Amino acid sequence: MIGWFLLSLRKSIVTLMMGIIKWTLLFLAIFFLATSEGFSQTGTIRGFVYDKETGEPIIFTNVYLFKTPYGASTDVNGYFTISRVPDGNYSLLVTYLGFDTLREQVLIKGNTVITKKLFLSKASYALEGISISAERFHPLEGRLTLLNIYRCYQVLSSLVTRVGSCIFEEARRFKIR
Repeated sequence: MIGWFLLSLRKSIVTLMMGIIKWTLLFLAIFFLATSEGFSQTGTIRGFVYDKETGEPIIFTNVYLFKTPYGASTDVNGYFTISRVPDGNYSLLVTYLGFDTLREQVLIKGNTVITKKLFLSKASYALEGISISAERFHPLEGRLTLLNIYRCYQVLSSLVTRVGSCIFEEARRFKIR
């Protein structure tokens, strides 16, 4: 009888210990999962983008970290936010059509929030000068040859196809039918 009692007591103690271990492991797993976000080191970059000349905010500007998937566009106030950026050293690029590209180095360390006030300059491009020259075509210049008559025909036929059917009433006036 005592043997049976000790055996059942031993089973009860083992079952109780297994239950305590299960609940402890479950509690620890939930605790580590819940607090792991606090241990992840990510930062946030936020700020405004302005026109350097006027001081006006530049809307819908692209602000991104070079060679990463992290980036944002500015809103109607020129405000942007790039969040959940892992620790590291990055190049912050600001691009917009008609403005020079701005590049700044930023360092994300820990759960930091970096606030930037960025100013873009209008882009200016130096173009080389070009010269355009032309001469007036005189189809009947020189001797009246078959080649000159053919050139005159080409010029007149191209004018007729462009203008259409016209009746000239007076010089420099015409009516289109």
